[in-house]
Amino acid sequence: MYWLDSLVTADSWTEVACVAQEALEVIPAGPLRAQAASMIVAASEKLGEPKLALQGNRECFRSFPAESALASLLAEAGRQSRREEELDDAVHFLAETTASEKLVITALLMGGRLEDAERRVNTNKIIGWSSEARGTAMFFAALLGTLIEASPRAPTVSSLLARYCGNRDIDSLDAEDIEESKNESARSRDNEVLTELLIGCKQARLSETGKQRWWDLAERMAGGRIDAIVSELRRGSYDRAAEVLVALMEAQMVDGRPAKAGALLKLYKDEKYRRHRAFRAEVNSALRKSTLLAYLRSQR
Repeated sequence: MYWLDSLVTADSWTEVACVAQEALEVIPAGPLRAQAASMIVAASEKLGEPKLALQGNRECFRSFPAESALASLLAEAGRQSRREEELDDAVHFLAETTASEKLVITALLMGGRLEDAERRVNTNKIIGWSSEARGTAMFFAALLGTLIEASPRAPTVSSLLARYCGNRDIDSLDAEDIEESKNESARSRDNEVLTELLIGCKQARLSETGKQRWWDLAERMAGGRIDAIVSELRRGSYDRAAEVLVALMEAQMVDGRPAKAGALLKLYKDEKYRRHRAFRAEVNSALRKSTLLAYLRSQR
């Protein structure tokens, strides 16, 4: 790597590309090989060589599989009209590795392959979405995104997708108060993952006849999570339960079901958990953040 660094310092980008490609032949999979592959990407930008960019991103992903590397690969493949081919190859590659279940699920969701992702997910795992069940959390958020074809009108759905596509909490896709300095690189990676997930949400065309099954699943998962948190008095997670409720309501509103959204609010806030003041306060807080649900707020 010292030789490559010296070539970069000398702006010898043709040599950088050649040496990095040779390095890929001898360096085993891992972060060091991914670093060599990233040199090919850097060289492609300097030399204006799209094929090198695709090769470099592909090898970065294969060297050290991660959601951010997959997103970068698909973004470059999309610019070269090769997104589907590269996604197919990535899914097949992951099937032959010990990649995390969340990474496999994310890859499937980026391709709009909702049924394939469902087969990999334990939809009954409604606790632990910020830790061991992040794949389930990602699936739920992407399911809502798919049902509304990634509509930007649902800010809470967007917030869920943003949170579970990265390793950090993001309050809003448009939040101005996210730290701009040391987290800039992480934000960029998360946003690239989010962008590819949104493409997948739009690609997953759901038939009107089959759509109800997915709505039923979304309601079952949301209801199970809300009940598990509130009925067991997990007060530290009341905000997450409220967020799931409001996200589901937003999705119903975008899909033209305002009566259903209102019924969900009545069921969980005014009937099942009317005595849980802390939860009701979190629901009110989540509602205030949703411009889409202003109508429902005005009716209560």
